[in-house]
Amino acid sequence: MNQTPKFRIENDTLTGPADYMAERGNAVVDEILSGKRPTFDLFLTYSPTVETALCVYLQTDYAAWLGEKSLMRALESK
Repeated sequence: MNQTPKFRIENDTLTGPADYMAERGNAVVDEILSGKRPTFDLFLTYSPTVETALCVYLQTDYAAWLGEKSLMRALESK
């Protein structure tokens, strides 16, 4: 399955899904930049570039965010 990446860095600009970035993504990036996300170091270790590590980290966090939202909707509907 070949999908377009959700997160990209082009011309020093990070883009991703607008709803995620507004609700959580921008705060995650700020935490990474200030050293408050120690798990990001693992992504740095296994990625060829810092940019790739950041996009992969955000994609992983985005998937968790979507799962949390889905779970909350399911719980609220019961």
